[in-house]
Parts: sequence; structure tokens; C-alpha cells
Amino acid sequence: MKILFTSLKEIAEMLMEYLAPGGVSVNSSPARIVMDAAKLKPASIILPEEEITMEMLATLRQSSPSSFILLVGSPLSTDKLLKYFNSNLVHFYIESDNTTQLLPQIKSAFWNHYYLRRKIDQAESQTEYFLSRIEFLHEVTLKMLENKPLGKLLDEIMIASQYILDAEKSSFMLYEPNDKKLYFHVLEGYSENIIKNFPLELGSGIAGWVAKHRIPQMVDDCYSDKRFNRNYDKMSNFRTRNMVCVPLLKNDSLIGVLSVINKKGGKSFVVEDVRLLETLAGQCSVAIENSRLLETKVKAEALKKELETAHKIQEKLLPTNLPQFPTLSFAAKLIPAQEVGGDYYSIYKMTDELCLLLVADVSGKGIPAALLVSTIDATLHTVLKLKDNRTNPKFIAETINSVLCDASTIEKFATAWIGIIDVTDQKLYSINAGHNQPIILRSGVESVERLANGGIFLGVIPFNYEMEIVDFGRDDILVFFSDGVVEAMDYNNILFGDEKLVELITSNRSRSAIEILDLIIDEVLKHELSTNQSDDITLAIVKGI
Repeated sequence: MKILFTSLKEIAEMLMEYLAPGGVSVNSSPARIVMDAAKLKPASIILPEEEITMEMLATLRQSSPSSFILLVGSPLSTDKLLKYFNSNLVHFYIESDNTTQLLPQIKSAFWNHYYLRRKIDQAESQTEYFLSRIEFLHEVTLKMLENKPLGKLLDEIMIASQYILDAEKSSFMLYEPNDKKLYFHVLEGYSENIIKNFPLELGSGIAGWVAKHRIPQMVDDCYSDKRFNRNYDKMSNFRTRNMVCVPLLKNDSLIGVLSVINKKGGKSFVVEDVRLLETLAGQCSVAIENSRLLETKVKAEALKKELETAHKIQEKLLPTNLPQFPTLSFAAKLIPAQEVGGDYYSIYKMTDELCLLLVADVSGKGIPAALLVSTIDATLHTVLKLKDNRTNPKFIAETINSVLCDASTIEKFATAWIGIIDVTDQKLYSINAGHNQPIILRSGVESVERLANGGIFLGVIPFNYEMEIVDFGRDDILVFFSDGVVEAMDYNNILFGDEKLVELITSNRSRSAIEILDLIIDEVLKHELSTNQSDDITLAIVKGI
């Protein structure tokens, strides 16, 4: 990056840290300023107001349209200031003796202008770019908000950021406020482990600059940037070409810095990469802060007692006895990973002909998740007391979604599946709100069907859900569950998996609902026998008889 200036060397040097970090300043004369601007294409141009004309400004804007033009001079009349800005030839005006006081405004105006111009110059379609990655970003966000050890969470953040931006590597640095240093977190087993012993001073290097100023950076050529510290490349035997680097902030407090390095295929990063990484960083900040807070609270005896009470309350939300239907048999079980969790299910006899089925998984764990579970339960039972529309899973889903949108924060949401079986016409009415797809195994058929139609998860935005209607009759088997079943891990971090679940269902189709459930639960618990259960396990079986 470059600053081009004339007659204002002292001010240009003062603003280097903010308007051209890692770059250079170039002095020019009024006679050459237009020519130099066309040649250098500087990030910003600083000019004395008394030495320029409107014609010169117009020519500068034509020769270097992306440059941020800042005028410095004595106090001007309102009319003259309006003339400069209404002509769209100047981006900022400062009085020569007021530069220091205006630094925050100058910095904000410049970087807003910089990224807007980069986006225009790259002609990148933000909508198209985001849509190509939104599904994975959604999945990553769900994982980020689950309760897990901080080290594992940071591993997932690095892997996710690298994948989303299609880059070769990523780097994560946690900020330690006690000594004002940034400490590397490195994926276990990687050669870069050596850099963990070399923390970064606040303000040092590109990551240190981002941490200090809290402004994302997109660097096209790291080795030409004066801020870049080549020693880390030497230690890790890696060559850094380009990078996107963003701060992680929570309530204006610095948590760390996330960097994604070397766009694959020799390509350059684009402005939308910065926005994507900022979006991910926002969720990561929440997840890291929640992880730290929860670990601290769990150690406190007071919280332990609260969790025991919450556990008793949450147990009462689940069905005590499963309903009785002549043509249906049921089995269900929820095994929480902690005293309280985010899983919930309901099997409810609405009428002699109608049975409600529901499973939900709230993002995160602990008391916040338990509170949202209570909200879902209360809303569901309120809806079931209504005489109109209570048999419509679409109405139920949209009502719960509306309540959660009002009652919860943007970091908290729930995936859910809602079904209603009509035993009279042997139909199953289904809505899948971003949840694991329930499985249907039909009598005499080897392959399974999945219930996928519905819409996005609950509690984010108002949504018009799509209902799916399928047959469900004698000897048909329906299995609905939470991700704690298929994502249960053994000591080698191998998942129990969807395929194994389907295999157990198909090979035991002749058994009763309770026998199938007990068999699957036993296999899941055996799979994670030598590890700590990391997520709630919820499983329910419905069989036509």
C-alpha cells in the first residue's frame, strides 16, 4: 500500500500506520501529483487545500479512482466544504491542527472506502459468493456453538476457516490481556508446533496490527508488506503468499486473531473472503467466550447445585409414559451428556387418530440451551391446546420458530423435526427444520427413505416451511434422532456414523420398537465406551403394527 502526498510529509508519516500499514509514502510535487497518482495507484492521497484546484481534483479522481483523497488546510466555510464533498472529489477534510483528534474517524472512513473500492474493482458478486458457501457455514456455526474443550473448538475454527476460503492454511492466535501478547494455537501433530513458543507482541506483524487496530486486512503480497514477519515462515518451512486476517471481538474485547493463508490455485483473496471470515469470526468469538465461561462456571459448587435442579426440571419435560395406539408401537430415550442439555423430544397423543412426534436439538449446552428447550416445550403445549391448526406440523413449526426468534439471541437456535401420524389414513405429515433426516424403512423394502423437506433451523428468521406427506402403515419403521447418535466418537475420533445406524435398523426390522431402540443405544454407548460422551443422545422408534 502507498500514500502519495505533497508538502505534508509530517502528516503523511503520522497517518502511515492507519492508511498504508506495511507500505510506503511517496512525496510528489503539485506539478507531478496527477502523473504519479496514475502510475502508483496509491491507497490514499494527502493534499494541502491551498495548493489544489477543483480541476486538479477531478483529474486525480479520473487517474486513480480507487484512491482515498484527504485534504488538509485551515478552517473552511460551510459552502466551500459542501462544494468539495458534493462534487464527490474529496473523501475527508481535516484542519491541519486537528489531525490527532480525528484519527479514529479518518481510520474508519478510509477502511470503509478501501474495501468498497476493492469489491467494485474485483466485480465480485457477493450474493453468489456467499450462497456457494452458506450451507457449510451453517453447519460450521452449529458445531461452533456446541460445548466442547477449547482446544478442540480452536482446531475446528482453523479447519473451517481454511475450508470456507479455499485456502492452504490457517492460523489462530489467542490474546492474553495480562501480558498483551498473542499466542499461536496449532493443530496437534503439525510441523508448525514450534511457533507456539514464540508469542506475538500487540502491534507486531500483520496479525499484531490487526489485533491492535481491530481492522481486517487482506494482503495480496505478504513479502512486500513491511509488517510481515518472515521468521515464522522460516521456523515452519512454509511460504506465505497472501492472507486474510480478522480480529475476534466479543463486546469490544479482543479475543484473538484468525488468519487464512494462501488462496488455493495461486489465486488472490477477494473482499467477500474478508466478509465471510468476519462472519465466521463473529460466531467463533461467541463460541470461545461461551466455552471459557462454561468451563469456569462448572467448577463452581453453586453452579453445580443449579445444574442438578435444572436437570430435574428438564427431566419432567419429557414424556413419562408413551401413548397407546392400536396400530403403533413406540420407544424413545434421551441420554444427556451433562446435567442439562439441548436435546428434547415429545411423543404425544393428540386424538385417537393423531399422534405428534418431535425431536429438537438446541445449539450449545448447559443452562442457556436448557432454557431454550423449556421455551420449545411450553410453546408446543400451548399450540396443542389450540383447537384450530393443531394437527398441522407446518403451523407448529412456524409458531415455535416465531417464539424463538423473539425469545432468543442470534447465537441461539434449534434444529427440529416435527411429524404427525394419522392412523386413520396411514399418513405421516412431516416438517424438517434443519435437523438430522429421520429414517423410514418400509415393509418389504431394503432401502430406506429420508424425511428432508421443511426449511431452515428454528429461531433465526421468520420462515415459510414446506410440509412433506408420506405413507406410514403396518410394519413400517420410523426412526428419528439427534446428532449425538451418529456423531458419537470413539477414542480414535471415528464417528458412529449414519451408515451404521441404517444397517442396524434394516438388519433388525423384525424386532419390536423397544428392542430396536435398546440395540442401537447399546451399540452407540459401546462405540464411545472409552471416551466422554460429548453430546446428548436422543433416539425414538415408531413401528406400525
